[in-house]
Amino acid sequence: MSARVQSALADVSEHLDPDLPETTTLREPAPADVLANATPPPRQRGTRRRGTQGRTRESAYRVPILRSLVALGGRGTVQAVLDRVYEQMEDMLTEHDHQEVRSGELRWRNTACWERKRLVEEGLLRRDSPHGIWAISDQGRVWLARQNEAMQ
Repeated sequence: MSARVQSALADVSEHLDPDLPETTTLREPAPADVLANATPPPRQRGTRRRGTQGRTRESAYRVPILRSLVALGGRGTVQAVLDRVYEQMEDMLTEHDHQEVRSGELRWRNTACWERKRLVEEGLLRRDSPHGIWAISDQGRVWLARQNEAMQ
């Protein structure tokens, strides 16, 4: 535990009620400097994440993923699908997209995988495909056909 965290805990513990051993009830409000060092509340879904500036939006991967799956006969390994996605998006990916995320994976690949999750949630990709295999659903084929018509 860092010295900063220990100090913050010590400051907060001074305000705990000693007569109630299993409680975190404060006798008085904690000082502003202690509250300033407190952990922020969890990020709510849909709010801006750290590191999103300069990277290609998740939604930009939607059509390339679906087109790649159609070209592969409706299903393919993650590697095969992402190889085809890269061919379609290579010119639009930014320098930021080519950096590694904490796991060591390239950011653009990680972002494409997040979009794949969203496609599954929306029913455009099959939820029941085996691990490591992405498969387009009938609904996904219809959606892609409509997108292709709109682009013409």
